[in-house]
Amino acid sequence: MKKEKLKSDIHVLMSDSNLDLYDLVEVLANVFIEQGCQYVNIEGSVQSKLELANKIVEDIRENGETLPNSLVRQGLIILSWLKSKEKNL
Repeated sequence: MKKEKLKSDIHVLMSDSNLDLYDLVEVLANVFIEQGCQYVNIEGSVQSKLELANKIVEDIRENGETLPNSLVRQGLIILSWLKSKEKNL
């Protein structure tokens, strides 16, 4: 029940945000990255998306594929895709 409430709350917040689809997807990608990073052991500060991607590759080598490193990877992929497209979705 908590998951459904959270999903509903997120949907309401995003619907009321007056952001376009491009920006909403960008927000979700960043949430994926932030949530995943909470559970991945990343030593030191990360200054760029490329550096984060390299840290995630290291984590995959050390720990295999995990939900946290997969979330970070998917967030980075979404951001990369968005960057390559025009903002006219």
